[in-house]
Amino acid sequence: MKGKVEVFAIASDGSEKLIISEPNLIVDGAGQSIVDMLTCPSSVLSVTPQVVDTSNWRWGAISFGPAASSFQENAYFFPPLVFDPDGADPSHIYWKTGDLCNGVSADVTSYINQISSDKILRPLWVSSTITDSTPSSYTPPYQLPSYPDPLDTKLEDASTAYSIVSGDGTQSFGQFENRIMWASGDASSYFQGAYPTSAAGSIPQNLQTSAMLVSSYEGDFSVDPYAHNVIVSGPQTPANVPYSIVQVGSGYNNYSSMDYRGYINLMYNPKGSPGVGRASVSGVSSIPEATIETIIFCSDLWAMNLYGGLHQIGLWSLDCEKSLETSTVPLFAVGQDAVGVDTNVGYVDENGVTPREFRLFAKKTFTENLAQVKDGTYGGNNYPGFVYSAGTNGLTIKLVNLKIRWTIDFRSKHD
Repeated sequence: MKGKVEVFAIASDGSEKLIISEPNLIVDGAGQSIVDMLTCPSSVLSVTPQVVDTSNWRWGAISFGPAASSFQENAYFFPPLVFDPDGADPSHIYWKTGDLCNGVSADVTSYINQISSDKILRPLWVSSTITDSTPSSYTPPYQLPSYPDPLDTKLEDASTAYSIVSGDGTQSFGQFENRIMWASGDASSYFQGAYPTSAAGSIPQNLQTSAMLVSSYEGDFSVDPYAHNVIVSGPQTPANVPYSIVQVGSGYNNYSSMDYRGYINLMYNPKGSPGVGRASVSGVSSIPEATIETIIFCSDLWAMNLYGGLHQIGLWSLDCEKSLETSTVPLFAVGQDAVGVDTNVGYVDENGVTPREFRLFAKKTFTENLAQVKDGTYGGNNYPGFVYSAGTNGLTIKLVNLKIRWTIDFRSKHD
């Protein structure tokens, strides 16, 4: 078995350009899933025949993630909660140590509280780590992803800073999660990310996901939250500040194809291309191979960049045994449209939860951040990459989506 991942940049006119074509890594979980399928007790057939349905033993999801070190930086930034080091104030504060606050330790309680209040992300623009870039373009500090290992069970064996300090049982799954969409009222979701809310054009502007680039975490952000330390205002801002022409909305959340953990549902043999915001699996009749394909919308790429950038992709098989432990429904079918084609209907409930459990089957690691953006020009005008890479409303600008085409070849002998 052999796999290959191809990445295409898709411009606003629909043209595609292949930018990467590299082999993947099939991990040990693939063999485990195959063994589970082949050793499922035959007695199950007479008791609960749905369990042995082929839909329970196929790939179930794909996911994306940043480099491991990125989980402690960028929009994930959430420092430890400690007592005032001077002892003058008995209340708890958020305290940052290290070199990301201009070389000094600092009380950053105001920074954390303001994001919790207005739900606007404020990642730090660290100019010393960025080359060939202006303040209005955001390239997160470069981090090298973990070396892929056949024993990997997650994209990255890492936790978000919030998970480390919260002490409330919040779990990190080692990948981009979908916390904001399903818990937009929970302040912690903005420090775990990592996808925008859905349907940009159909929800109030002040409820859309937004961000600003700031020069420092220090100071009182509550005095002037839309100007304090701000280098570039976000692509969308609340209703009480000047209206922005850029609308931000997740393609995956628009079609309810992603659960809160960041697992994107795989549809099987849809008619035509699945389009933006969906992921599909199709077979080729001439040779024994399958192709997984998805198009990542520009707003989703913009948000990935805020949380460290796209460095990892995972292909996940359904973990039938584990799923049965948490679900009374043994057949993991999805809804179908009028002609019997799978849809995302029924994949998640109103809280973004699916009863399905997954096991890592294969992964692909990129040393370069596939979501990075720079400033650009179009029609003689300059457009800041940080703002306009997320999407537009009424402007014709060269936006870029990414198409991922992942091919798994089951032949014992390959070309």
